[in-house]
Amino acid sequence: MNYYYHHIGDFKKDTNFLTHELRSIYLEMLWMYYDQERSLEKDIDLLAMKVQATVDQVKLLLTLYFDENDLGYTHKRIEEELQKTYEKSEKARQSAEKRWGLQDKCDRNAKAMLPNTQDPIPKTQVYSKEFLRFWEAYPNKVKKDYSYGFWKKQKLDSMIDKVLKHLENIKQSKEWRDGFVQHPATYLNQKIYLDDVIIVSKIKGRVS
Repeated sequence: MNYYYHHIGDFKKDTNFLTHELRSIYLEMLWMYYDQERSLEKDIDLLAMKVQATVDQVKLLLTLYFDENDLGYTHKRIEEELQKTYEKSEKARQSAEKRWGLQDKCDRNAKAMLPNTQDPIPKTQVYSKEFLRFWEAYPNKVKKDYSYGFWKKQKLDSMIDKVLKHLENIKQSKEWRDGFVQHPATYLNQKIYLDDVIIVSKIKGRVS
């Protein structure tokens, strides 16, 4: 994201007990999260280096403001803001399609007066067979057209086997077993299919 809504009152209330240095580090972590539109990595040493802080400082802030899961460290408020942004973008896309749909109708009416050799070209959404395989395998089927936009943008037809393998693994993660399954658009936009997955065995105490 290139920008986000910064709620000054909420931020000050949530951080008024932090030192100026810790507050600055926390902001760097928020900005990184918004910029990459995904959870912060689990490698705390690397994260500390990226935000130019000590490991202890980063650990403290992660404990205070973030939730850990199999994929990294998530932030509830940011996830809510990202979802609002995606939904707003989807509504704008649908609105634009409706406007263009009216224009297409006018164009078709005009073309109806042309000779029969001037056949109008139908404008319908056609999904690749690879995307349809992904869609069939993904358990949370919402916003198909919106998701396909990310699929095409990232040219994932050639990576279908890798994506399906990742889906097979992530379905066994604790996060997904507990019911937290991202929207397919989020899964694709955040490139979650590139992340490693910690698979929790059904046998208590075993992790693979």
